Amino acid sequence: MFYFIVGGILLVLGCLCFLNKADFLFLRYRSIEDFEKEYDVNNARQITGLSMLILGFSFVLAGLYPSTLPLLVMGALIAVLVQKIGLDRYASYQGFLKTSTSTKKAAKPLLKGSTILTIVVLICSAFVMFMGSIDVEMNEKDIHLSATLTPSKTIEYKNIKSVAQKEDFSFGNRSFGVGNSKISSGEFRNDTLGNYDLYAYTNNTNVIIINTKDGYVVFNQEDTKKTNAMFDKLKEKLEESQS
Repeated sequence: MFYFIVGGILLVLGCLCFLNKADFLFLRYRSIEDFEKEYDVNNARQITGLSMLILGFSFVLAGLYPSTLPLLVMGALIAVLVQKIGLDRYASYQGFLKTSTSTKKAAKPLLKGSTILTIVVLICSAFVMFMGSIDVEMNEKDIHLSATLTPSKTIEYKNIKSVAQKEDFSFGNRSFGVGNSKISSGEFRNDTLGNYDLYAYTNNTNVIIINTKDGYVVFNQEDTKKTNAMFDKLKEKLEESQS
């Protein structure tokens, strides 16, 4: 869901740039009339809009198909490059080098804004690609599962039909949720379980499968050793709840 929300916002902003409705993205504190005297405003609109569209499509594509997630980073880098070149061209209006010092200072907010945008995009890309965590809490009457940018789930022991552990589990395709180099979480589907909820670390295919009256829930820990310990603890909790 995170990818679709961010992608949708960026796509809308990109379209608004081409419709001349998003000048606030680069005008800062000056009026459009003042900018038109010194800058190529239409060029700034098109370049800013293009960078927003590239980013937006990259996020949406990553949300639809987890396997294309590396394209998100590529798309982000391309968008940053486009934005940087665009703002540089935007700031280099005719006669810039011959103008006064005060006029040159007027272009500094644009270059500063470009730098800030570059940093923000790179930080967001790093967060999306390489961060996230899975949290599992086994309480007295239930087990609580949560993951970064994913709705949490609480399962009462009395509603669990069975539990199993499986190695080399195939996550399948993601419908909604997060899928990056660190975690895979949200709503997934594969040939074995059909639709199910997943809370797992991507590099560990050793998982615990819980069969409930509402469907399957799959989760694991960072490595096989911790997952095995979690499975043993879950079986103990189930035995205690039935006694």
